[in-house]
Parts: sequence; C-alpha cells; structure tokens
Amino acid sequence: MRAFDEVEKEIIKEIVFADGHDKSFVNLFNSRKNLERTSIRIDKASKEASFLFQTNTREASEDELKWATERRKQLTVLLLRYVNLFRYLDKEELAIFYNPTIDFQDPVIFGMGAENMDYVTASIDDQYIVDLLLAYVSKHVLASPSLRQLVSNDFLSDEEVRFRSMRNVQRVTIAVAILIGLSGICLNIVNGIFQYRNSVDYRPALKEIASSLDRVSKKIETDTQKTVVGAHVPALSKDRNK
Repeated sequence: MRAFDEVEKEIIKEIVFADGHDKSFVNLFNSRKNLERTSIRIDKASKEASFLFQTNTREASEDELKWATERRKQLTVLLLRYVNLFRYLDKEELAIFYNPTIDFQDPVIFGMGAENMDYVTASIDDQYIVDLLLAYVSKHVLASPSLRQLVSNDFLSDEEVRFRSMRNVQRVTIAVAILIGLSGICLNIVNGIFQYRNSVDYRPALKEIASSLDRVSKKIETDTQKTVVGAHVPALSKDRNK
C-alpha cells in the first residue's frame, strides 16, 4: 500500500467520517473550499473540461487574468491529486464507487460562483485528468472496512502495525534484559561487599593462638614434670658402706 500525503489523508477522513452519508467527487472537492470564485465545467458529450474564473466585469482586468492563470495551475495540480486518489481507492478496492439513482446533468457544472457571473474560461488541457473526471464526477463513494481500519491505524497497514508492535516488544524485551543484567551485577557487587565485611572473622586466629598456647603449656608442663622427676631420684653411691 502506498503512502498518502496530508491532503489525501484529509480527503480519506472525509470519506470515512461521512456521518452515514455517502460522498461524491463534487461535494468532496467543494467541501475544502477549493473553488472560491471558480466553477468547473465538464462536458461528457464532447469529453472536455474547463475552469470558469469569476471576474468583476465582462472584460477581465490584467490582475484578474494573472490571478486566473495562477489559479488554473493550482487547481490543475489539485484535481490531479483528487482523481489519482479516487482511481487508487477504486483499484485497490478501498472504497466503493457507484452511480446514484439520478445522474448528474450534462454538462456538469460545480463550484462556488462564476456560473451566473462574468467569467473567463480556461480549458483543462490534460486529457488524463479530464478522462478521470468523466469517470468519477458523477459517482458517489463509500469507505470500505479496510479503509476505515487504515484510518483507525493512523494510515499504517496491518503489516506495518504488526511490524511496529513486534519492534516495540523487542525493544521492551531488550530493555528488560539489560535491566535484569544490571540488577544482577549490582546485587553481586553488594553481596561481595557484605561477604568481604563478614569475612573479617577473628575466630580462626584466636583458635590458632589458643592452640599455640596449649602446645606451649603442654611443653612447659612436660619439661616441669621431667625436672620434678629428676629431682626426686636419689643419687647412686659407689660405695654403699660409706
């Protein structure tokens, strides 16, 4: 599905939020006030189309002619945008196009003024635009469920929505994994600090000192016993008769 520009998005929203009423090319184009002091004439029989630019007098002034020339360029580009959008929505079956019970008159004239006033005429020379105008100017349009869903998704396709959802899930998963990893590192550091502090235990040293003292005590006791035993043994005399 192609991307839509801001103007196309606004047109699509008008189609979708039509309050239960269908829309036609004519009222969609008029609703945006594109045709102030201007009308468009479409002749189905001759397959021609033209702009009618309102003037103050029968003979248009130089300023009015400059204005009409500039408006012709702007409206030609805008018409191309509208008819291309209609053609795309029709081709992709994103909207339903149908002819109303009562068809438009021929020629079709719509806009805001100029028809019953003095005006200058400027033809629409792009036959591609004229052909699409002839195809869609009399048709009404209804939004399909797919188009409504597209607007609901902020003009993202279902594939793009799923992709973004998966990407967000992956980002959250990575972030959670990083947080868990950092938490584990912090816990290990804190645990190491507590273990180091708890490892300063004097009991083994005291036990060793006590053992050494015990050995010394036993040695002293043994030496003392030897000394005492030696002191009580009578000396042997060579001559017992003396």
